[in-house]
Amino acid sequence: MPLQTFKQKYYELLKDYFEDPDERYLFEIEDLGREMVLENIPPEDIAEIHEEAISRLAEDYPDLKLVEYSRILSTPLMEMMIAYGLAFREWIEASEKSRKELQKYAEELEKKNRELEKYSQKLKENKKLFSTFMDYLPATAYIKDDSGHVIYTNKYLKEHFRTDERTRVAETEKKSASTKTESVVDLEGKELFYRTIRFPINLDERTTLYGGLGIDVTEQKFAEEMMLKAKLDAEEANSTKSKFLANMSHELRTPLNSIIGYSDFLLEWPDSLNDKQRKYVGNISASGKHLLTLINDILDLSRVEAGKMELRYGDISVPESVAEVMTTLRPLAAKKNINLKKIIDPQLPVIHVDREKFKEILYNLISNAIKFTPEDGTVSIKASFKGDLAEFSLKDTGIGISKEDQKRLFQPFTQIDSAASRKYQGSGLGLALVKKFVELHGGAIWVESEIGEGSTFTFTLPINSSSGDVQEYLGEQSST
Repeated sequence: MPLQTFKQKYYELLKDYFEDPDERYLFEIEDLGREMVLENIPPEDIAEIHEEAISRLAEDYPDLKLVEYSRILSTPLMEMMIAYGLAFREWIEASEKSRKELQKYAEELEKKNRELEKYSQKLKENKKLFSTFMDYLPATAYIKDDSGHVIYTNKYLKEHFRTDERTRVAETEKKSASTKTESVVDLEGKELFYRTIRFPINLDERTTLYGGLGIDVTEQKFAEEMMLKAKLDAEEANSTKSKFLANMSHELRTPLNSIIGYSDFLLEWPDSLNDKQRKYVGNISASGKHLLTLINDILDLSRVEAGKMELRYGDISVPESVAEVMTTLRPLAAKKNINLKKIIDPQLPVIHVDREKFKEILYNLISNAIKFTPEDGTVSIKASFKGDLAEFSLKDTGIGISKEDQKRLFQPFTQIDSAASRKYQGSGLGLALVKKFVELHGGAIWVESEIGEGSTFTFTLPINSSSGDVQEYLGEQSST
């Protein structure tokens, strides 16, 4: 509305009110006040517009008293219009502020809705990913609520089992994580074995679900049963073999001892035999002793494998034991002009082992070294500390062993190769027994060798003797 139009309306309103004061004009004042604010006419300008309207009334009514009266009479109307205008402007401003706040809230709500849509889409994708993964999982999978009701099962479980039969009362199941193997029956009535894993899923402080995964281990279960049966059969066969060997050893050793005894007795009377007879009797004695040694080795090996070999532990002198074995084998070494050497750590005088088994270990290793070392060679033994272990190394300048042969060197009845077997006699049990005796003591044995460069056999044994025992032995040695 133009300002002049507003002034004219205001003038006409005052004129009508002046001529006929009535309450209806109050409503017209209110409406005109709203139009004033809507047309951006400041309510504060009403006083000036009011004076201008009074002046026009004075022109229309020359009587000054009447004009003054109209000013007094119309002043409340002016004040009411100003009040209406100010109130309406405040209402408009408040409405505009509210509109802006509502718009702001609407924008924030729209933003939240977009975020919610993105979250909902992500949730759908994750749900689809979870369902796809679980349905292609080659295992049963389920989720139960705290009451024991199944609320989710994957495709594998639905295809192989009746879900209702696998629903259990929650009180009968463990509330903590657990793993066990259980027997189940599939839809075809076939018994299967499943390795089941159960675990709690804590959604919040009040809500807990329970998940489970089951993996088919039927084949594994049957394989374990077959392995157990095979193990029992093998143990029974091994026990039968041990009994057979023990009986045969007894039956063979008795006549062999007679053959060896009578052969040695005849050799003690050289004048009663000619050279040819003495040679034959000597061969009989040597062959009998070799066969007796083989029988004893087989019997020892069967005892070890059956777990019936007992060790008689005691504190022994390392230098004395090594010297005794080397003295026994020195004639054998002398036939090939082989130099026997020993290096014993002076801090290693005593170890706690089975004396006879320890000497047998040394005898087999040193005799083997002499056997496979050419003439004018060297065989040496070195004994030293390695923490709480005693380490023994047997080194020779012999023919050496290939990497391939080293893998089967400690197996029973194993010879390096056929050519060597013909040239170097042996039963193939010596090194197997050595390994068994070392491991019985809690030690280990290994070999380092190259063809043509000789071999080094090294084994370790727990010392297992107190410092008091060592010091006592050292004191005895220093006093002699």
